[in-house]
Amino acid sequence: MYKQFKYHVFISYSHHDSNKVRVIHETMLDHKLQVFLSERNLSTGREFAPEIIAALAQSQHLVIYCSTSSLCAPGMGNLLGVP
Repeated sequence: MYKQFKYHVFISYSHHDSNKVRVIHETMLDHKLQVFLSERNLSTGREFAPEIIAALAQSQHLVIYCSTSSLCAPGMGNLLGVP
């Protein structure tokens, strides 16, 4: 059975890398991909964890932008399955 996804790609990144990730995001949009990027898709002033969990479930692919900043970010170990 084929599952319909809201997003082609969910990008996980540290906000310290926002400028670099925006370039990747724009390139994906140029290729007509539906991309979840927290700074563009999350509502401000609300609890964001449920929105992120829902977006991950609705994404066909996960891209993790790895950098020194992202590897030190809280929760990244959980995302990568590392304690």
